[in-house]
Amino acid sequence: MEQQNNYRNYEYMTVSTGIRNANETADRYSSLGWEIDGRQDGLLGTMLTFKRDRNIKGKEQLNRLQARIEDNMNGIRCLEESKKRGSMIFALALGIIAALIFGGGMSLIMFNAAPVVVWAIITGVGLGVIGAGLAGINYPIFNKLVERKTAKINPVIEKKRDEIFDLCQEAHGIAVAA
Repeated sequence: MEQQNNYRNYEYMTVSTGIRNANETADRYSSLGWEIDGRQDGLLGTMLTFKRDRNIKGKEQLNRLQARIEDNMNGIRCLEESKKRGSMIFALALGIIAALIFGGGMSLIMFNAAPVVVWAIITGVGLGVIGAGLAGINYPIFNKLVERKTAKINPVIEKKRDEIFDLCQEAHGIAVAA
């Protein structure tokens, strides 16, 4: 009697992703013919291990689609990070300026030697109030800038998500046909 050789050779891949995006990432790679082989959740993210039959039909086409999907995923990640980047730089600069103004006012008051100079105290209090006011409005300004940037970037992100969905559908059709 002849025995059938059912041996399968697999290729393996490990992907690091955010905890919130782990299921979405697993779905994307499963559309490319990958099966989840392991999942390890950590404090900063999740490591997903996948396996796929090395002899899967349409492998070259699936690899091209995978590269396009990964490019779009990286693009989304960069866009998400860019939502706060410019606003954060502005907020840090304004915070430093506010601290310097506040500190300058405090210095005028603290280092006012005898005889006491009234204009230095008044100027110091005025600078302190201005510095504290700038520090107080810094966070609302930051939030407003992030909202504006988010409103501009979200349509681009949605477009990339739609493209990923279309690529996953195409890949799934190839993987299922195999």
